[in-house]
Amino acid sequence: MQINVLFDQPTNTLPAGFVAGVNQVARFYDTQVTNNITYNLHVGFGTFGPNRNMPVTGLGNSNTILQQFSYAELRNAWVASATSADDMTALGNVPAVDPIAGAHQYYASTVQAKALGLIPNTMVEDQYIGLSNTTNFDYDPSTPPTMNQFDFAGVVAHEIAETLGKNILVGGQAGAQTGPLNGYDLSDLFHYSALGVRDLLGTTPGYFSINGGATNLNNFNTDPMGDWGDWASPPNAAPDSWLAFSGRGVRNPVTPTDLRFLDVIGYGVAALPPPTQAPLPPGKIFLRSDAGQDAFWVMDQNLARVGPGANLAQADPSWQVRALADVDSKGPNFSDLIWQNTNGTVATWQLQSDSSGNTVRVGTGNNLGSVDPSWQVVRTAGDFDGNGVADVLFQNRNGQLAIWELQNSPTGPIAFPNNQNQFNIAQNPGSTWHAFAAGDFNGSGTAGILFFNDNRMNYSIWDMQPGTTIGQNGMFTFNEQVNLPAQDPSWSVAGVGDFNGAGTADILWRNTNGQVAVWEMTGTADNRSVAIQGQFNIVQPGTNTPQLVDPSWTVAAVRDFSTDGRAGILWQNNNGQTAIWENFTEGPLGSGQASFTVQQNLNPSPNPPGVLDWRVA
Repeated sequence: MQINVLFDQPTNTLPAGFVAGVNQVARFYDTQVTNNITYNLHVGFGTFGPNRNMPVTGLGNSNTILQQFSYAELRNAWVASATSADDMTALGNVPAVDPIAGAHQYYASTVQAKALGLIPNTMVEDQYIGLSNTTNFDYDPSTPPTMNQFDFAGVVAHEIAETLGKNILVGGQAGAQTGPLNGYDLSDLFHYSALGVRDLLGTTPGYFSINGGATNLNNFNTDPMGDWGDWASPPNAAPDSWLAFSGRGVRNPVTPTDLRFLDVIGYGVAALPPPTQAPLPPGKIFLRSDAGQDAFWVMDQNLARVGPGANLAQADPSWQVRALADVDSKGPNFSDLIWQNTNGTVATWQLQSDSSGNTVRVGTGNNLGSVDPSWQVVRTAGDFDGNGVADVLFQNRNGQLAIWELQNSPTGPIAFPNNQNQFNIAQNPGSTWHAFAAGDFNGSGTAGILFFNDNRMNYSIWDMQPGTTIGQNGMFTFNEQVNLPAQDPSWSVAGVGDFNGAGTADILWRNTNGQVAVWEMTGTADNRSVAIQGQFNIVQPGTNTPQLVDPSWTVAAVRDFSTDGRAGILWQNNNGQTAIWENFTEGPLGSGQASFTVQQNLNPSPNPPGVLDWRVA
């Protein structure tokens, strides 16, 4: 992109650093936006556009020139220009049929229209911004602003972004910058208040999302004193030039999220290094060898192994890890271990890491009690009583179920004294039904149970309705039992996890022919039951081709490995190789397709060449 900067006042009358500061920000946008387009940017000192004076209280203003287009024109141009991974993810936000009802019109900034190819680049386009002539600005970007100065470069970046189309028009709702009546633009299609719910009002809390509301990338401003397309400015907001309001003494950069916004509204954006941020809590993968040796790998947010891994104390082979769960309410990334001995004894290992998160050790271990060996711990534990600590689910060979609720203690997670809070489940599904996993399928805050039948055609979820008395008369009752649609026996459940970040457990399926599918789960409108929100066949990223997985690969685990709030899939091959799929992304609305856009092998393998005894637990 080429921005031709034109100053409204003689440059020799402008403050020292004013011209250089504007030019530096303009060149930054030139290097980040890769479209071959040109426009004229008129910059005023105390003015913004012909015969328009800046308000006394404003730091900056823009007078963005818009042009009207039909929805079909905008969408077709947008689809034709979509090239990035975020664009592919965002396809569902811009469906084939206009998603906004009622009489309305669509607009685009004339610069944005050039980027989309809606108007020729040869057409001369002028946009206008103004910077305050009464504000104490810091014009020197090499030093932080003092406590009585505002960041000049951040204000310039904010106003230039508005000329590029960083706006939501919300039907022309009145605010600091009011758009055309009943007017919307592409940005409005990325404005959500909840999963699948677009936010078409500026004053309703909403956020920027490229995957149908599943992931909140930043909150939009709701204060009419600022622009609706600005980011919200709570007291703890990270510095960002696109914030609606900023204080003194703060340097406000253009952030990667800002550039992602430009990317999905039609611009080509240069690849950026990952943002600098505080380290996220690491994810962990537990492995076990045939000889009983146990180890942990620590994964960072980029799905890379951190360090060589940590060997844990070797356990007697009579002990087996039955479940990985958060038994000390420190979050799912800590993956404490629930063990069961062949003699029926059940125990926990509370895992701890050092301040860097790179070293793992066993903090405490507690025996919880013993059961008859006919009872087995179900692999995926869940929080059935809503106290933030995972509980242990058992099933007997005769089908009977039981729950042991756990509590925290100074020495780690323990059972309640005197066998309190150990409950049989009132209903017995029978010996042909098997508890596969526990998870919060309806977003109620407590876990339900997913079952499969021996016929591999019938599946069911047991849940508790709100207000259910837990553990009444020494029994646990699941009073909501939902049969899922019958399946061809070539399909089987492979895992449970929150793939779309909606706060509910979704179901991963696998077919004997190699196909993979995900069912997104949700609660019913009255929050008393569970429902299927969407069924998606997994395709190769950016295509309509089903992604087939060779039967030599098995699903080893479904968890949030990259700590982004969404589950990924850890695969392990018969030869010991491991791989991760992450970033579940729905395809175009109504396509019934989705992809895991991040897929990579984990290297090195846990097994040295020729040694195949390490397996993911």
